[in-house]
Amino acid sequence: MNLYSVAWNYLKYRTRPGILLRWVVLKATLLANIKDNSNIVDLGGFDGTIPHFLKQIIPSIQVTIVDLDSSGLEVAQSRGFQVINASATDIPGIDDDTIDVVFCMDLLEHVKEDEAIIHESARMLKRHGLLIITTPFEGGIPFPLLDKSTTRTINLGWGHVRLGYSLNRVRELLENCDLHIIYSTTFNNPITRFFNGLQFKIPMLRRFFKFLDLFCMAFEPFLRFGGKEHLVIARMGSDQG
Repeated sequence: MNLYSVAWNYLKYRTRPGILLRWVVLKATLLANIKDNSNIVDLGGFDGTIPHFLKQIIPSIQVTIVDLDSSGLEVAQSRGFQVINASATDIPGIDDDTIDVVFCMDLLEHVKEDEAIIHESARMLKRHGLLIITTPFEGGIPFPLLDKSTTRTINLGWGHVRLGYSLNRVRELLENCDLHIIYSTTFNNPITRFFNGLQFKIPMLRRFFKFLDLFCMAFEPFLRFGGKEHLVIARMGSDQG
């Protein structure tokens, strides 16, 4: 995704930078793994921004957004998505073994009952269905120039009940539900985090640093060094063929 596309998506849709970062990083991976007519559930998807971008490229996908925030669900519904106002730990109205892909993007760290989220995902997924997860490293998302105490305060201020996960812990949660990692990488590199952190360090220049942060996002797919967030794809069922 080029800089023009990043800026356009930010300005047109007023996309929150964290969501835009995930889209920039995930776009190629989603297009490589999601087929036409896929039935997708986005857990904690709020207003359905990422599925909205994805549907512009793969119009045949069917999407359901699950969230507790009714204001976000109103926007998602206006975009043509099915919505369920419920916790991702206990989802009504979706039968077992009916979903092709579940999104769980930067959600696990917000919910105490993280095991229940994985269990619900596994329940809904068809055999060989995919669960796509993003979540911070176990120490949270650090920002260059900010001390550990400030970084922790920022992370917890986002509503995190835990700072994040090791890859081994993610694998353990998944394998307990017969989900098996087929791909993992990292994102949110030090350059992106540097300019993001400056927004907290020098609030009066926040708009300027936000522009630089958006500029850096365009290069995230190509600069994966030093990332502090996981991107994990897991497949349902031990037979990975």
